Amino acid sequence: MKSRGILAGLVLALALFASGCAELNVRAGYQLAPSSGKGVLAMGITADDSITTNFYWHLRHVGTHESRDITFHTIYDPLIWQHPRGRLVFIELPDGDYEFFDWGGVAGVQAASDIYFRIPFSIHAGRVSYLGHVDLTKVPDSPSYKISSTNQFADDRPLLASKIANLSDEYVDQDIAILQSCGAADCRKPKPVMGGGHGMTIVIFIRAR
Repeated sequence: MKSRGILAGLVLALALFASGCAELNVRAGYQLAPSSGKGVLAMGITADDSITTNFYWHLRHVGTHESRDITFHTIYDPLIWQHPRGRLVFIELPDGDYEFFDWGGVAGVQAASDIYFRIPFSIHAGRVSYLGHVDLTKVPDSPSYKISSTNQFADDRPLLASKIANLSDEYVDQDIAILQSCGAADCRKPKPVMGGGHGMTIVIFIRAR
């Protein structure tokens, strides 16, 4: 029985590795509490059918260089929608200012090093910061990708309510994601690591839907 448990653990670890960095959503029954000093980021991550591999967004606290990966999907957090493919992400974060500043994929796929952008947002203790749906779309007949955002709060609210026990619209800040281009000195985006030539550089074309 013990060996079976070890084997199951190894299979789980390999599945997580294959699907990208794990990002566990907040659990059902979560309570918003101003005294906790933390709030919740809620955003939809979607992609068109041509993007078949898993990918992730890089998130960091403004003014720091430490980042975490928000993954398109994992075995813990499978896709919710199929058209377009995607899921709603819930992440508890300390009060403060944050930004998405890069994206990448498995097997060393990174955005081009000369493209700089940010998606800024703020977290307020005891509140939900709803960024809408951030969509990654392949531009037809081009190596470029388009990033766009839309407000889907009316459709997403039931999903929020299924996770957050004391959800009320007055606790939700609908700050729909706005992409900002910026200089290298402002974003300080690290150059991609190509890992022995197995990586692939992706050009990002930023355009509002």
